[in-house]
Amino acid sequence: MTPAERLERTLWDLFWLPGDARVYQTPQMTVLHSPRPIGYLNCVVRIRLTVDRADDAIATVGDLHAHTTSRWQITDTWDAGPVERRLEQAGYAITNDHHVRMLPVDDFHPRAAANVVVRPVRDLKTLRDCIAVAVEAFGHIGTSDEAILRDELAECTRPQARVHRFVVYDAATGAPISSGGLNHHPDLQLGFLWSGGTVPNARGRGAYSALVAARVDAARRLGIRWVGTYARKSSSSPIIGKQGFQIMGTMRYWERAAQE
Repeated sequence: MTPAERLERTLWDLFWLPGDARVYQTPQMTVLHSPRPIGYLNCVVRIRLTVDRADDAIATVGDLHAHTTSRWQITDTWDAGPVERRLEQAGYAITNDHHVRMLPVDDFHPRAAANVVVRPVRDLKTLRDCIAVAVEAFGHIGTSDEAILRDELAECTRPQARVHRFVVYDAATGAPISSGGLNHHPDLQLGFLWSGGTVPNARGRGAYSALVAARVDAARRLGIRWVGTYARKSSSSPIIGKQGFQIMGTMRYWERAAQE
């Protein structure tokens, strides 16, 4: 298994899926769909689609995602070109281009960061801070739904938790300025880094370096051999490259607006 194939398989491990999300599966694809209009809950995460079945599959996904933006996550671990051409014909377009960035945990050398404090998510306040950073850093849709928040907190605090989230705070003001997650995939010996970002007015101060270091340190304590992420070529890929993560492949978002 190549490093890119190993990282791709983290997308197929749906242990984290919230209760309001559903899974549609065929031998050629796995599709997530949810009434919440959130990208990672309305996307195709496993694809080994032959072109003769592409049009029917695209129509099925379109029905499942009609209420929101529909996303296909296309990796370079299979011959996706013919299917991508069908997606384009169906009105999908590339919205984000990513590098597969991987690093053996033992090869990580943390970069210095001053005047910040990193805390794991262990309570609702810290979880809300984590979400608030993602909203400001990426424009993600946040939630104030108490049941959803408690479910997300439980994923971080249960015994042998596989979801680990962190918030970086400005040591002087106490403001949350960076946040991100680490999912533990023991069968793959891999920690998947996700949603790592810093609020715009705090960038360039080492907060992201502190966030990466905290997540890699957590991976080391869990006995994980590899850490990896899909890093946007236009933004986070050069930044995490400076942390030592090597390019091992690519992944693209093909998206189409709601059809309702």
